[in-house]
Amino acid sequence: MLLMLLLSVTLGVLIGLYKKLGWLEISILVLYAAAFIALFKNQRRLAGRLGNKFIEMDEQELRLMSKKGNLQEVIQLQKAEKITVKDEYSLPQQTAKEIGQEMAGSVKQNFLILQSPNEARRFDFEIESYFMANQLNKLVNSWATRGFNIERIS
Repeated sequence: MLLMLLLSVTLGVLIGLYKKLGWLEISILVLYAAAFIALFKNQRRLAGRLGNKFIEMDEQELRLMSKKGNLQEVIQLQKAEKITVKDEYSLPQQTAKEIGQEMAGSVKQNFLILQSPNEARRFDFEIESYFMANQLNKLVNSWATRGFNIERIS
């Protein structure tokens, strides 16, 4: 989104300053379109990886929900031997470097891995707001104080 705003402002300033230079306007529009297409492809790739589901978490369980809000699966955290989490969860596209990485196809990964005696399940998700990131970090701390085996990785 930051990239889109930057390109829009640049285009507006260039049109205002150089009304006669049509080739410059066209080249800026082409760059804007290319950036939009790259971001759109990355969003589709991320949506495909996430499986178009929502994850609800609380102190006892994870709930996988469909896009329509139907409960698909409930996973009890007590059954997990270890919960692997990131050191710090954050939003994508916070810096210009992250925007460039996303345009190159490297998407910021927020994940949670539940390891049970039989299997390890990884849940990838997208954080939509700073509030959500803070709540998730508080929830992970709550799991640690409740005695769950938490492994933090960067």
